[in-house]
Amino acid sequence: MHLDEHQISPPSTVVPVVLPDPGCIYEIWLSGLDQMELSDLDEIAEDIDDELSDHDAGEVIGTGGMVGEDQQNIAVQSAPGKNQQALACIRRVLKSLKANPETTDIYVQGQDDVTMSI
Repeated sequence: MHLDEHQISPPSTVVPVVLPDPGCIYEIWLSGLDQMELSDLDEIAEDIDDELSDHDAGEVIGTGGMVGEDQQNIAVQSAPGKNQQALACIRRVLKSLKANPETTDIYVQGQDDVTMSI
C-alpha cells in the first residue's frame, strides 16, 4: 500500500500546559498582641489585607484564636503566582507593628513542617 504525502499526518506535538500557581494559604500565628503597636487582631488583619490589596498580592481570608490561650491566627490567601510577594507584604506589616519574631510564626497551609519567621 502506498500513501500520498497529503494522506500522512505529521507526528503530533505535545505542548506542555503550564497552569498558573493557584496561590497558597499562609497561616500567621501570633501571641503577645498587647506588646504590638496594634493589639486588636481584626485591626492587624485589616492592615495586612490593605497591604496585600495595595500590591495585588492576595487577601486575608480569616482570623481566629485558641480559646484560653494567647495564640491568635490570621489566614492569608496569596494571589495566583504571588506567593513570595504576599509573604513580603505580611512580613512588612508585622515588622511595622512590632510583632515579636520569637512568638510569631508563618506557615504555608499543608506544609506544617515549614515555619518562616518575620
